[in-house]
Amino acid sequence: MEHSAVVIGSGLGGLQCGHILSRRGWKVTVLEQHSRIGGCMQSFRRGNATFDTGLHFVGGAGEDGGLELLFSEFGLMDLPWKRLDGEEVCIGGQSFFLPSGYDAYSEALCSYFPESTSEIADYLAHLSQVEKHHEYMDVSAWRWLCDTISDPLLRKVLSGTSLKMELDADRLPLYTFARINDAFIRGAWQLRGGGSQIAEKLAQDIRNMGGEVLSGKKVVALESIDGAVSAVIAEDGSRYCPEVVISDIHPSCLLAMTDKVRKIYKDRVSGLDNTKGLSTVNIRLREYAPSGENRSIYVHGADVDLWRPRADVLETVGISFGEGTVDLMTRTCFGDADELAGRCIDFVSCRLPWLRDAVDEYFVSTPRTYERYTGTPEGSAYGIVRDCNDMMRTSLSVRTPLKNLYLTGQNVGIHGVLGVTKSSYRTCEEILGKKI
Repeated sequence: MEHSAVVIGSGLGGLQCGHILSRRGWKVTVLEQHSRIGGCMQSFRRGNATFDTGLHFVGGAGEDGGLELLFSEFGLMDLPWKRLDGEEVCIGGQSFFLPSGYDAYSEALCSYFPESTSEIADYLAHLSQVEKHHEYMDVSAWRWLCDTISDPLLRKVLSGTSLKMELDADRLPLYTFARINDAFIRGAWQLRGGGSQIAEKLAQDIRNMGGEVLSGKKVVALESIDGAVSAVIAEDGSRYCPEVVISDIHPSCLLAMTDKVRKIYKDRVSGLDNTKGLSTVNIRLREYAPSGENRSIYVHGADVDLWRPRADVLETVGISFGEGTVDLMTRTCFGDADELAGRCIDFVSCRLPWLRDAVDEYFVSTPRTYERYTGTPEGSAYGIVRDCNDMMRTSLSVRTPLKNLYLTGQNVGIHGVLGVTKSSYRTCEEILGKKI
C-alpha cells in the first residue's frame, strides 16, 4: 500500500523531507500558504538584478564540509555554486581577512596575533572535531571562548562573522557556535542566480516523482482522532488525510491549529524565546560600479559588544556581493527605509567608500517583512533560542504528542542550510524507522 504524507510549509526542510519520502515511493503533498515556495530560500528580481532574502552564503559545501554529500543526494550540487575566498572582519578600522580552509585560516590568524598561536591551535582543534562533541550543547560558547582565547580583540575577530547566528553571552551553546563556524572555515559558498533555484529544483523533483507542491494553500486546522492527525484543513476548505504530517512552520504556529495537544506541551513551546530578526538593504548598483569582491565582509564599530547585540544602535553590518548587487544586513531596525539604508551605507563607507555613489536603487526589508513572507513569529532569523543552561526545555524533538505529526527545520536542529538539511534527514529517519 502506498504511504502518504502532507508537508506544511515549503521551506528547505519541508521540501527536503518531501524529496526524501518521494524517493522512497511515498505520495507527498506540500502545502505552502504563500504564492511562492521556498521560505527563506526565496529570491526576487528587480530589473536585471537578483536578490536573496535569506540564503546569502552556505558553509561546508566542499568535499570535506559535510553539506556536499547531503546536497548531492538531492542533486543540488549541480546548481551554479561559487566558492568564496573567505570572510573579512573589520573592527574599528582594522581589517582581518580569514581565508577558507583550516590551514590557511590558521596561518592568517597567527599572522595577525603571533602571541596567541597556541590558543589559536587549541581553538581550531576543538572546532574541527565538533561533530564528535554533542556535549557542547550544555557548554556556554562565550565562557568557553573566554577560557580558550585571552586576547579580547582576537575574541572579537573569531566572533566577527556573527550575523550567521545570534551571539548570546548567557545562552548560546558551544555546539551551535562551533558547528557553524567549522562549516564556514572549511569553505563559504554562494549560489549564483539566487536561492530560489534550490526550492524550485526540490519541488520539481517531487512533482516528477508523483507528488504535489501547492502554493496558496494556507493550513488553518488539524483534526485528530485517537492521538493522531486525521485531516489537514486548508483555508479554502481543502481536506487532506495523509498517513503522516510534517510541519516546516514555526511550532507555535502549528500548535495554534489544534486543541488536541496537551497544555503542558503547548505552554512549553509557546514560552520559548525566538531569536531576533534582521534588516536588509538590497542595493542594485550602477553599471560603472566596481565589481563585487569574492568574500563576505562584516563591519563592526570599535566598541561593539558582539555577544550582547543591540537593535537600537547600528554597530554591525554584514556585506554580501552579487552580480551587480550588494546586500547590507544588520540587526538594527529603526526609522524609515530611507534612514536605515542611508545609515547602513554610511556605516560601511570605511570599507566600501565607493558604494554611496554607485547606488542605482535600493530595497529595504525588516523583521516585519520577513514575518509577513515566511510566517515566522517576530521575523526571527534563526528560530527558537537554545539555552545551554536549559537544553531539555529549549530543544525540540522532531516528534510531537500527536503520534503521526513531526517537526522539521531550524527549530528542531541547528539553524542554517547544513543544520536544516540534517534535521530533514532526522525527521525522515523517525518516520521510516531506520537510518538513511
